[in-house]
Amino acid sequence: MGRRQVRRSLKTRDPAEAKRLFVLAHAELEQEMAAAEARIAAQKVADEISPERAKIIVDDFIRDRHSSGRWSRWPTLGLVWWLEDTARRVFNTDFPLAGLPMDDSPEALAAKRGEPVPGDCWLDVVRMYPPAEWLKASGMVLADVFEDQDPPIKRIPANELLIMQAWNARVLEDNDRLRADVAAPRRIAVKPRLRPDLRFRELLQLWNKENAPRPQSYVEVERATEDLIDYLGDIPVESFTSDMLMDYRDEAKNLPATMPRADRALPFNERLARHAHSGTPRVSPPTLKKRIGSIQALLSFAHQQRWISQNVGTGVKITGFSRVARGRRSFMPGELAQLFASDLFLRPERLLDRRTDVSDVTLYWLFLLGLTSGARLEEVGQARVQDVKADGGILYIDIDDLMDAEADPNLPEKSVKTSGSRRIIPIHEHVLTVSGSSPQHLRQADQGGQPPAQPLHQCRRQYGCAAGLPLAAPPLQGRGARRRCAGARARSAVRPCPRDGWRSLR
Repeated sequence: MGRRQVRRSLKTRDPAEAKRLFVLAHAELEQEMAAAEARIAAQKVADEISPERAKIIVDDFIRDRHSSGRWSRWPTLGLVWWLEDTARRVFNTDFPLAGLPMDDSPEALAAKRGEPVPGDCWLDVVRMYPPAEWLKASGMVLADVFEDQDPPIKRIPANELLIMQAWNARVLEDNDRLRADVAAPRRIAVKPRLRPDLRFRELLQLWNKENAPRPQSYVEVERATEDLIDYLGDIPVESFTSDMLMDYRDEAKNLPATMPRADRALPFNERLARHAHSGTPRVSPPTLKKRIGSIQALLSFAHQQRWISQNVGTGVKITGFSRVARGRRSFMPGELAQLFASDLFLRPERLLDRRTDVSDVTLYWLFLLGLTSGARLEEVGQARVQDVKADGGILYIDIDDLMDAEADPNLPEKSVKTSGSRRIIPIHEHVLTVSGSSPQHLRQADQGGQPPAQPLHQCRRQYGCAAGLPLAAPPLQGRGARRRCAGARARSAVRPCPRDGWRSLR
């Protein structure tokens, strides 16, 4: 209440009236005193920290100030010597002081065998004296710890005790670790693994070398990394924070779902500025998750290698993203009828009329093979003539990521999505009928011969064949095929089916 005494006038000279008013005034004063005590108790609770918070404060203090150098395995023992020296003077004792070894080499550690080690004196002081006494010798540690706090915490006895108890626990751990190292001097010297100067581009190369991801996966992670660098600058990975990743996520979700090829080559910030006010639909949650997940994968790898002190990528969520797989919707009979009623299938004599990067004859076989085999678009698109084989009278496509010795070295490499994607897919009998293959051709192919090419309109004059089946050459890349397939669906009035793959017909 801010006063030593509280005096109230009853404003009457009548003793009887004064007795009556005193009871009311006393009750009112009691309420004010109770409210003041409650405010003081609430302020005390607000100022005090928890033991868990004290441990985090001490861990951060040690990591920021004492986690590197020759004595990084025992970070508290470099500062505890000063506490021990102060305690000797405060308590007027002759506790022996001990210094750290010159370094963590086996020779230096062996030289400390049988001698006191740092921390012995201070731990004896803590065991022998009550906290109120040994806290008097803790001023050097407490001053540095409280100075480092942002936002600041109240320096009250309760907080000082919690912080020093957490500090003493770390001293005990480091003291035991040093004694174990002295007892086993053949231990290989440990070098600090933290790499405060590690940058994201270097981390990307180290991640690629260690994990050997698929080329497509590497390109996705590389693009996400370059965009992050363009957004934040080429900062050290150790200085990267969770807030930075969330800001990057919030900006990346403003990117359009589709954009011209020239715009895709622009830096991240320029792409954002160019499409900031466009009405184009924005990226979907799964696409955004791929981008943010790429950065999270790099951070997780760096933390596993102990190149960074903490993994700030954990806990960053993407709204609307779920790992629960959605069921695939099969093509409806009417949709299939519309597709195969298009000129692509009804007028094959026009398959070679148009000159485009992905020809109509390629689309013809992509649809036909995909819809009858259930293979992925990329798997059919990268198939080569040498991948079409026959065994036991059955014609099939061998899907793998291996390059044949006789393959054209100028063609792009093949890839598979997972290790289980390496398989063979039989070619449907309807495809054999369309291609003009016969049992005689299959027997010739099965015996290692080259079956004669039977013309399918004009297609065979431009494209090679194996076992009577013409395939497009060179192999396609998935994105280009997708764009052309989307165009073919539009020309044949087939509505795109979200998340509908060819596998639904298997």
